[in-house]
Amino acid sequence: MTLRMIEHRANSDGNRSRPIQVLLIEDNIIDARFLDVDFQKRGESRFLLETVQRLDEAEKILRTRHVDVILLDLFLEESQGLETLSAVRSAAPDTPVVVLTSLNDEELALQALKHGAQDYLTKGVVDSHLLFRAMRYAIERKQVEVDKRLLEERSIQMHKLEALGTLAGGVAHNFNNMLMAILGHTHLLLEMSGDEDVKRHAAAIKKSGERASALTRQLLMFGHRETGDLVPVDLNKIVRDSEELIRSVVGSEIAAQFDLMPRVVRIKADPIQIQHMIMSLVLNARHAIRSSGLLVIRTELVETGNQTHAQLTIADNGCGMSPETREHIFEPFFTTRGLAVAAGLGLSTVYGIVSQHAARIDVESVLGKGTSFSITFPGLTTPAGAA
Repeated sequence: MTLRMIEHRANSDGNRSRPIQVLLIEDNIIDARFLDVDFQKRGESRFLLETVQRLDEAEKILRTRHVDVILLDLFLEESQGLETLSAVRSAAPDTPVVVLTSLNDEELALQALKHGAQDYLTKGVVDSHLLFRAMRYAIERKQVEVDKRLLEERSIQMHKLEALGTLAGGVAHNFNNMLMAILGHTHLLLEMSGDEDVKRHAAAIKKSGERASALTRQLLMFGHRETGDLVPVDLNKIVRDSEELIRSVVGSEIAAQFDLMPRVVRIKADPIQIQHMIMSLVLNARHAIRSSGLLVIRTELVETGNQTHAQLTIADNGCGMSPETREHIFEPFFTTRGLAVAAGLGLSTVYGIVSQHAARIDVESVLGKGTSFSITFPGLTTPAGAA
């Protein structure tokens, strides 16, 4: 299974038809004015320049709204040298910084690059053409760095989940064997004993054992050790068969919207597990919305290379998740609702089901705006025009 989590940010739209937002941190009024003239004359509509003179004012801007690139003078009234760069990088770690300062110092330039600056330019030496090009290159290089870091973080998270799944599956397999013995002896007690008190206690043991067995099956599913029969099924039919249950779960205050392909969308799957996965994600959305809102369930075909895959998306406009929460959502027993409210393995069962179907799950979430889970199956899609 490929696990990919995507963090939406205001600066991730990739739309370069809009002007590049440039923040100039410069306390020399004359230097700032010359730069402003350069931007007006040669920057045309490609750049939108904003100038601040104080570091604390710049930090406030960087923490509250999006900037594409920072032009930074290292030597300000309240901060000098690399301390200035460190403060700016702390406020906006993923925003590229181009140092533009009056000190032509090779050692300082090297240290600035080591401390995260994308470029080091000297006033009076660099012309506007070189400056504009340096800013564009800085944005591209920084984006490569961010993408690489995110990929490494996702890879580490995926390997952690795989290792956790192996451990959980091993423990659950042995525990399940013991449970079968307990349930077997309990069944014998219920059949053989004539004592009503013994039967009552045996029935209580049986009930608890069956609950433990159900939880163990979820652990086995998470650890990829329990698989059903994968057969060609219509993904749309599974969703339609679940519609009545979905509407009853979300209640009347949440609008459930079903946006399904108008034709058969075939996948190779265990329909019971897929229905279980859908309901787990629907319940997760229900808790995220909290009161009134919208739940969207969509099926579609997506192209990957030369192959067509079936994709199921379950999206809500609820509270969304922070990056820290998203890193843990597929771990067993992880919950944001408190131990008194949460029960079971949560979304880790979804992870297990997706793994067993050799599928991929993508998670997009914006804190305060909602979450979308998309599961892409290695499809057995019906050709266009088929019923």
